Amino acid sequence: MGEESPLLLCKGLEVRRGLRTILKNVDLVVDEGEVVVLRGDNGCGKSTLLETAAGIRMLRKGTVFHRTAEGEIAIIRNSHGHREIVSPFGLTLQKLALCGDELVIERLELALKVAGFEPEDEEVQQLIQQTMERWGLEHRKNDRIAWLSGGLARRVSILAGLLPAIGAKKPTLFLLDEPDSGLDDKGIKILAKTISELSEKGHGALVATHNETIGDVATRTIEWENGNPNLTEVDYKVPTKKMSSTTKSIRLHTSTIRAESKWVSRLDRRTWGSFSSAGIAGLVALLLVLSFNLKMNEYTREWNTLLVFMPAMVVGLIPPQSLNWASENGGREWWDAMSAGNTPMGNPIQQRLIGGVITIIAIISFKYEWEVQIDSIAVYLLMVGLAILLVILNTNIVVAQRRLVNSLERSNALLFNLFLPLLIYPFILFTNGIAQFLGNVNPVLGDLQNTLAGIAIFYCIYLALRLLKPQ
Repeated sequence: MGEESPLLLCKGLEVRRGLRTILKNVDLVVDEGEVVVLRGDNGCGKSTLLETAAGIRMLRKGTVFHRTAEGEIAIIRNSHGHREIVSPFGLTLQKLALCGDELVIERLELALKVAGFEPEDEEVQQLIQQTMERWGLEHRKNDRIAWLSGGLARRVSILAGLLPAIGAKKPTLFLLDEPDSGLDDKGIKILAKTISELSEKGHGALVATHNETIGDVATRTIEWENGNPNLTEVDYKVPTKKMSSTTKSIRLHTSTIRAESKWVSRLDRRTWGSFSSAGIAGLVALLLVLSFNLKMNEYTREWNTLLVFMPAMVVGLIPPQSLNWASENGGREWWDAMSAGNTPMGNPIQQRLIGGVITIIAIISFKYEWEVQIDSIAVYLLMVGLAILLVILNTNIVVAQRRLVNSLERSNALLFNLFLPLLIYPFILFTNGIAQFLGNVNPVLGDLQNTLAGIAIFYCIYLALRLLKPQ
């Protein structure tokens, strides 16, 4: 196998999908300069093997290793639940994994940003420009993905998987699942030539395809026979312990988080996603609250405080649009691979601000009064701050719940949706503490103990959902 560590090493893989075992005791290695092509009938397990090599699929047995920047191999996923980002790699899935509202240039910059590049650098911009010209996409770089034909959108998806290797100075792994799907003959020839050129530079590829032109550039072909790949056991001494997070892996994860945050904010501004979902829901809740037309007094303060914060509660329970954008066209699996399952997919800041603004409107419209001897501006800021905190707590719970459900064998499982009514209890505690605080002429922090208890329960629910998510 040579002195250098392989770019990809899979040992003893066993993967199930539903009740069926797709891969059993599978070993696979991809070295520098290799183009390993997977060939077989539909449903034989090519995509499952490729997705497992990317760290997407749960393992019942076995381990997947990638080469680190230091030239050693390290675990990216094993059957015990450990996941890690050890080095950047390219990935094109069978589905497009693209969001229709992002621009072509934005998707390519995102793929490079997640791989640790700085898209703002002039050298990186030249790389993107040259690659788009070669693939006939330069004139569409500022178009939304949704405006492209299926073939051009496929080209964007392929380029997002190739660019981390095209721009890398060290041998880099890239994985392509049925990349020829939707491509015309010219596109297939460009793809085959690009794969061959990258192989000559020392990069390694794992490609699942039925196409003969792409199959011709393979240095090794794996065929499925009688439902099993014709693979032999790989004799390679692997580390028995997982490596601690290196500076490189931490930097890659940080780069992924920043890229995702910038990507979400840009899409939210472009589509008004937060307002069209959470904002509208919050306004409807506000109008319903105002329809009660109750008057404030010492007997109704707790009830009215609950009504004032109800719109913010509703805003927080609306799933962030980032979840839909990231999941569009199978994009959730791409994000999962690029972040080792830790992509935050949090709510845009606009959604939090909507909760605060709606709470101010509720206070003013409801003619909410308080006895506390504090400057009114300070009280308003306190109420807005607590409303934004309420939105953050609930949105984090919704995101954690969605990620938990998506990690199950059937992502439409309804069991974990049934717990949402349980959030009513911490919400009542949360608003009860605020009512007590605002109802005292000389308030003390002890008046907010119920509010703190509600916050603690919200956070415990969030942690429980995080811990329940299987790896």
